Amino acid sequence: MVSSKERLKVHLFVDTGMGGLGTDIERALILAKRLANSGFHFEGVYSHFSSADIPEDPYNEYQFKRFEDFIKALRTSGISYEIAHMFNSPALISLQHHSHFDLSRVGIIAYGLQPSEFFKVEWIKPILEWKSKVVHLRWLEEGEFVSYGKTYKTLRKTLVGIVPVGYGDGLNRRLSNVGDVLIEGKRARIVGRVCMDQIMVDLTDVEGVKIGSEVVIIGRQGEEAVCAEEIAKKVGTINYEVTTGISWRVPRVFHRDGKIVKVEEGMWLDAT
Repeated sequence: MVSSKERLKVHLFVDTGMGGLGTDIERALILAKRLANSGFHFEGVYSHFSSADIPEDPYNEYQFKRFEDFIKALRTSGISYEIAHMFNSPALISLQHHSHFDLSRVGIIAYGLQPSEFFKVEWIKPILEWKSKVVHLRWLEEGEFVSYGKTYKTLRKTLVGIVPVGYGDGLNRRLSNVGDVLIEGKRARIVGRVCMDQIMVDLTDVEGVKIGSEVVIIGRQGEEAVCAEEIAKKVGTINYEVTTGISWRVPRVFHRDGKIVKVEEGMWLDAT
């Protein structure tokens, strides 16, 4: 006889209200019986909240109750399983008054990002930083245009810095003329349209800026900080999209205890 260690482990996804993947709750009990009596190792059952990031939404209670009732039905039918899980990052925060079942699927909070735009958790601290550097500086006279489409016109003699990051790297084009980066501990406004491979920033009031100055796109510099949530609000999206949108041509540098432990170079298409 094949042991449970050798059999393929299966978790049954019960759709309690997402309307996407998963088995509808009416058929889930039948499928669970089949899995329990099959050659698979029926290890667990799970579901997913639709609106856990909105704590006051009664749909959360509706979904929780449906999943809880399904688990009771499994036990009543004598169907054994080992793990039940439903809670994601926002549910862990907004639905703390409920049992979290056997485990929780921590997602975005593991990366130090806020799990909802409707509430803020003070103990969650960002761990992601996105940085570049100033590669060119030039002075423009009052009344000159910057970047494509002439969407920005200088109102005074302006020091413009060129930073080699653009929408090809995942910097949202809607940050044109509204986004900020950090340079020499100060906020600097993106002026003109975000280009594929670069942005132009107004550095007129930034003291000490030079070629090679560090540019923080997401992260902290001195007393200032730009977070993914701020960028998301400016472009009309969520922090998930901001961070997952950072393209793979941007190198990844991993730190542990203040030391670099791994570097993944940016991935470019091989034209050869």
